[in-house]
Amino acid sequence: MAEIRLQDGGGPHASRPSRAELDEVPCLTAGLPTPDSVQSQKEAHIASLERELREGVAQLAEQHRRKTDELHAKANQQRSQLSLALEKMVKEQEALLDKQHQTQSQQLQEAAQHQLTELNQQAELLVQAWRAQEGQIPPAQIRGLPRESLKVPSGGSMRVAWPAYAAGQGGSMAVLVAPPRVQSSLGGLAREQSMTSRSPSHATAWTALSGGVLQAEQHALLVMTPPAGRPAQ
Repeated sequence: MAEIRLQDGGGPHASRPSRAELDEVPCLTAGLPTPDSVQSQKEAHIASLERELREGVAQLAEQHRRKTDELHAKANQQRSQLSLALEKMVKEQEALLDKQHQTQSQQLQEAAQHQLTELNQQAELLVQAWRAQEGQIPPAQIRGLPRESLKVPSGGSMRVAWPAYAAGQGGSMAVLVAPPRVQSSLGGLAREQSMTSRSPSHATAWTALSGGVLQAEQHALLVMTPPAGRPAQ
């Protein structure tokens, strides 16, 4: 530090410092960065921050895309599983419906066949009764007739009468057999006339035995009984 000295004459006068003393004065900016250095460092930090920001944004975007893809993949997998389960359930229900349809169809066919068998049996019984009543089969020849001979005569016809209203209201079924039409001559001209058919209360039925012969049995004839409240047809 410069010293202040008093000169002769009583006035204080500062002495001029020497060169050596000037070299000993410390620099006030020693250790501080220069403005250019500060600007360079600032720009470097800004670039680093921008780079880290871009990298962070890219990482977040990649993470979001990856999680979204995983979510869609899991949803597709679950959708496939649900589709397979639904398809399996539909096939099982279709199999049950097919089985139910086959069972109902078989039952319907069996019921129709059973009714047809009963109808044929009753029709045959009445045809046999009509033939026996008309005297076309002598009692002495009953046991010797083959079963194939018990047919409606040529020109005869058979009609099954089963009124629709009688089926569910207690009505019964009747089989009507029309006699054959025969030719007669009147005044030189041929004409047809119908044989009169009687209505017996019992009929003779035949059961096939060994050797193609029939055994006669008496049965009560079935007649149509209309339900109450409906006129007989």
